[in-house]
Amino acid sequence: FLGKDLEKKGLPQLRVVLRECTIKDLKKAAKRLWGIEPAEWLKVRRGREDARRRAMIYASRKHLKATGREIGEEFGGIGHAAISMQCRCAGEEIQNKKGCYAMIQQLEKEK
Repeated sequence: FLGKDLEKKGLPQLRVVLRECTIKDLKKAAKRLWGIEPAEWLKVRRGREDARRRAMIYASRKHLKATGREIGEEFGGIGHAAISMQCRCAGEEIQNKKGCYAMIQQLEKEK
């Protein structure tokens, strides 16, 4: 699902491809993987240790290049500061291969 090479940020064609995959598509993949309904992602109070939510926010930001506003609307109206914090925490977990690392791997393998 997210297996595209996204290192060439300046190419307009790549931006078109990135927009083909949306957060809604990512939520459908999450439903197939983890059985979580798309409406469940709108709940803000899911707990601080929700690695799946952190993985979804990280994937939306890093792989889909969604804006903070788009991500916030899709995940229950959270602010851009919370999104940045979740992405930073997810990045640290990925470097250490802990927390949401396994969930990101599953999302990247999902087609």
